[in-house]
Amino acid sequence: MTTTSETRTATEDLTAKERDALRALTDLGEAATGQQWEEAAVAAGVSRRSFYGARARLMQAGLVAATEVRYSPHQPPPPPPVSTEDVIALVAREGTRSRRMFELYAEVPSDGRLQNLVRIVIDEMPGKDRRGLVKGRRITAEVYEAAEAAVLAAVETLAETEATS
Repeated sequence: MTTTSETRTATEDLTAKERDALRALTDLGEAATGQQWEEAAVAAGVSRRSFYGARARLMQAGLVAATEVRYSPHQPPPPPPVSTEDVIALVAREGTRSRRMFELYAEVPSDGRLQNLVRIVIDEMPGKDRRGLVKGRRITAEVYEAAEAAVLAAVETLAETEATS
């Protein structure tokens, strides 16, 4: 299971040509046509063939946003906040799946139970737009990591509360 500190950012996974193409677009400003971007990338030493591969990869990684005819540098939005307080409030409610899974995890902690608890917490998160938490049927990595950190902090907080009681 990876933690936030072990997770590499999307820009660290880019090749030199992809970084050069992204830098060329960033230098052009907020939005540029495909031709303007291509010319800037070629001027920065990226071959046309490498540019087309880099453009596809940058868009797939969410580092470049495309409108109808313009491209612009784009950073993925931050994950929706899943706070420790949200998790504590969820597991405090009687009769919920998150409460039952939390109790199982508290009895015998394991990676599998932690993963299930995180998924249930994301499922039951009140007031959160599920479309913002899940892409298709998959939980985004950023949301999962934020929820996992919140769950672990909640487990620690509740354990300390029980120990002092």
